Order: sequence, then structure tokens, then C-alpha cells
Amino acid sequence: MALDEWLLDQHQHHGHPPVLRFYTWNPAAISLGVSQRRQIPEHWATLTWQGKPVDIVQRP
Repeated sequence: MALDEWLLDQHQHHGHPPVLRFYTWNPAAISLGVSQRRQIPEHWATLTWQGKPVDIVQRP
């Protein structure tokens, strides 16, 4: 995640455009940050990818 901090700094202080990064997990998952609320939209509970459920995890 250090790269994410660097990218944010570049955007805030050096005029670089914002960046949206995507990660892949195996099995498929939605990864919430430690400070993100655990409340999630109800329909996320039924998300699937290639016929398998998508896990929802929270990073420590």
C-alpha cells in the first residue's frame, strides 16, 4: 500500500492526475480498508464471479 500513498502524494502535491487501481484476488473478493465501514449494500451478499460467490474481507 506504500505505492498508493505515493500516488496520492503525487496527486495532492505535484499535480499528477488521480489514479484508480484494481487488484485481483483468488478467490474473487472485495477488500475493504481498515477504516472503511463494514456496512455494505445488501446486494453485495449475493455477488458472484464466474458462478462462485465473491468474498468480502476487511484488511487489518
